[in-house]
Amino acid sequence: VNQYLHELDIDENVDHPWIPGIGREYTWQMTSDGLISQEYLDKLTHTYEVRAFSDLEINGNVPVHILRGDNYSVTLKGTCDCPDRLDINQIGTKLDINTTARIRNAILQITLPHLHTLKLKHTNNVHIEGFEEDKMAIWAEGRNNRHITASLQVDDLTLHLKGRMNFELIGTGDHLRAKLDSETNLHAGAFVVRNADITAEGSLDIELNVQDTLRQKRSPDVNLELVGSPTILEIQSEDTFEE
Repeated sequence: VNQYLHELDIDENVDHPWIPGIGREYTWQMTSDGLISQEYLDKLTHTYEVRAFSDLEINGNVPVHILRGDNYSVTLKGTCDCPDRLDINQIGTKLDINTTARIRNAILQITLPHLHTLKLKHTNNVHIEGFEEDKMAIWAEGRNNRHITASLQVDDLTLHLKGRMNFELIGTGDHLRAKLDSETNLHAGAFVVRNADITAEGSLDIELNVQDTLRQKRSPDVNLELVGSPTILEIQSEDTFEE
């Protein structure tokens, strides 16, 4: 429970044992989930002050959960006790988050009602869930087998993925535009779309679920697995979506 815990003093007359912490004591209670101290858990959560935002950029090695919620919040949850390792700046509706050092044993949790653009650079294990948008764009650049999962309902979704990562996409949409470079793998067999434009180059795997039309431009070493029987057209121009 606590890395500094060496012994547990129990008084048979009470249900809440105390455990010495660093410079203070925490009260613990045995629950169906195990030995819990809400006071200790609260200490492990740091909340940052932010205003309304819909555009997000995260740069640095930190696990991230981005969830749809009615309120705007940015919290760091975990045992690292390192809130000063995040540098947060906001201009208008755009929120920039940068790490000053690698963050271990903690998760950066972000909630907001609507997500329009998301830029990720070298973030570690990102989970995106719950958003229903007319339009969304995600740029992600990574290395060392980063993993991103996104469960979304977006009519017009743009992806630009670069670097060694696995991107898992679940949900529904009308139009998917994706540009993939180098060693990025896109697993979108569970993301059902009507039309898709795909540009891919390098040794990578792509899974798609397209119902009507697939426009593609891919190098010979790209492995494509396709769900559905769409009309397949070859893209002639270089650009398939907005930068």
